[in-house]
Amino acid sequence: MKPLHNYLIYANEQHYYGLHGMYDFCVEYQITEDEANEYGKDMSIGVMESYSCIMDAMEDEVEDLAREEGIAYENLPNQEYEDWMTNALTEIQNENTSWTCYRLRDDLSKEDKDHIQQLDWEEIRDLYAIKD
Repeated sequence: MKPLHNYLIYANEQHYYGLHGMYDFCVEYQITEDEANEYGKDMSIGVMESYSCIMDAMEDEVEDLAREEGIAYENLPNQEYEDWMTNALTEIQNENTSWTCYRLRDDLSKEDKDHIQQLDWEEIRDLYAIKD
């Protein structure tokens, strides 16, 4: 079994790199590194989907990808269109998701956990993350 640790997970997207408040963070206790990375990816996708300007940029990227591939995707039959669009959006999401998992100290007390709830992600990182 993989070891369990505490993690600060910071997620953003690559279009604006978390600027303009386009990021999310959470603290998860006693999870594996793999679980922390799954949370980070899901959070990053959530950030992308929550901002219309990012979705507009993704639509532009889909059109660019179709031109590059020489595909008139809007003329494809329904199932082919859905399959192509799903693959295109997944590729673009994978290129534009970004997250970092900071391992936090394992000896966090109840007081530390209460304090963490009042901090922003940079303060949590600076006060509680393990520095390699």
